[in-house]
Amino acid sequence: MNTKLPTKHKKSSRGLVINPGADRDIMLSVIMFGFSVAFTRELLLITNYPQLSNQILHIAHSVWGGLLLLISTYLLLIFANKWIKILSAMISGVGAGLFIDEIGKFITHTNDYFFPPAAPIIYSIFLLIIILFLLLKKSRQKSPRASLYRVLINIRELLDDDLDPLERIGLLAELENASKSKEQHISLLAKQLSKYLRCEQLQLAPHKASLQTKINRWLLSVGRTIGRKRHLKIIIWAITPISTFTVLLGVILVWAWLSPANANEILSHILLTSVDLTNFSPVWLNLRLTLQLTIGTLYLISLIFFLTGYEKMGTKTAITATLLSLTVLDLLYFYLNQFGAMAGVAANLVALLLLFTYQKWYLRPIKLTYNPKSIL
Repeated sequence: MNTKLPTKHKKSSRGLVINPGADRDIMLSVIMFGFSVAFTRELLLITNYPQLSNQILHIAHSVWGGLLLLISTYLLLIFANKWIKILSAMISGVGAGLFIDEIGKFITHTNDYFFPPAAPIIYSIFLLIIILFLLLKKSRQKSPRASLYRVLINIRELLDDDLDPLERIGLLAELENASKSKEQHISLLAKQLSKYLRCEQLQLAPHKASLQTKINRWLLSVGRTIGRKRHLKIIIWAITPISTFTVLLGVILVWAWLSPANANEILSHILLTSVDLTNFSPVWLNLRLTLQLTIGTLYLISLIFFLTGYEKMGTKTAITATLLSLTVLDLLYFYLNQFGAMAGVAANLVALLLLFTYQKWYLRPIKLTYNPKSIL
């Protein structure tokens, strides 16, 4: 079949196309980023902050972070293999964590590693990367051009003998969309590639579940073992102490406003036992207490929803409270207590995992994005 392409020159389209697997790579990077900062801080604390230095040189760990960032960049510039992207994402996360951990030294005249705003800055960057991941997770460019881009990138697995039947189904779905393009060069290439991928002589690799798929399967198996009732009980058990403590917080808040002269000492024992409060204004402590009260109230409302059978509303309210705690309360806590807030962040992340899995498994219907039988 002879197909002639139009000879008339057309202005090229160079709009940005999101890389396939960008959400996965960003998530790997942010995990390594968080692990790098937490591990570095804990290791330095345990070893009493040692230094690689002599009378002239002082090699800070930000230097190693910059070196890892450079390595990850050049790996992407030099190699085209798919697994290089995953490796680069992990290395860049570790490098960024080592580099940004010393932000206090970069923004102060005294090179103060323990500068109070340093921890909130690091945590804010962590949150921004998480937000970027969520945006990429939800975004799906549906244009034929974007579909063909994804095919041309992922079809490279054929060269590594790593394309399995399920991946072929995904590529055919993308090509089906690309073939509908009004631009002839896109639709023609999509149809030719689709014809090629349907070839019976095509050598396909056995399907191997990705790490993300294995984690999802493991979580699902744990969920099935626990069951819906126990899952809900765990959530309620986690929310009840916070909700109960809300009443106490309300009493303390009112008392603190009525007796400001004596409030600081009790607030220090309740909120920040290891912190020298003379370095902070009472306003910060009252602000944190107010936020804690607000979040606790939301948990209390969600608990009422759960106990009265309104599980969807209960889950949404609890997720809102947990996200508010992660993004606002923990950010303030990082300022007041530096990296003493990491345990709270970890607890909130576990709570989110419990809530999101419950919402996904029991409160949302499963939807297929395409029908495999219509493609093969």
